[in-house]
Amino acid sequence: MNKIDINKFISENDIIESSIDKLKEINGGCEGTCVIQIGRCLNGGYYFRKVVNPCYRVSQHRTNALAKAKAENNGNGLKKGTYKAYYY
Repeated sequence: MNKIDINKFISENDIIESSIDKLKEINGGCEGTCVIQIGRCLNGGYYFRKVVNPCYRVSQHRTNALAKAKAENNGNGLKKGTYKAYYY
């Protein structure tokens, strides 16, 4: 059995190590636990279905999640009658 150098393996395979600090850096100070669920009505309107673990930037995350929902499916938005969760 061969021993594997984990640092060499990570660098050779373009693996990014993850940690709470790294998530905060990526998400602009948030831990990646703020979840925004956006739904789309059958008439085509959008609504905020659920917010889980809101952080201090929840209003910005809501705005970003709504924009992403509208951009889904090549700009056609979420399918009517569905919802999706966005993580920040």
